[in-house]
Amino acid sequence: MGLCIGRDTVIDILIEYYKNYLPIKLLSQGQTTGEQFSESIQCVLKLALEKTNISKPVNLH
Repeated sequence: MGLCIGRDTVIDILIEYYKNYLPIKLLSQGQTTGEQFSESIQCVLKLALEKTNISKPVNLH
């Protein structure tokens, strides 16, 4: 069984992420502009899980 986060929640989290980190080229860029960084995506997932009170283990894949 999969775990789903509501569309509106994801959009709100992405908007908040964009406002905080102001990515230029990539949504999940690293410390160097234009460089992809997977930990940024993990941070977005962690924030989404906290906001939705999901305590089950979840992985990106």
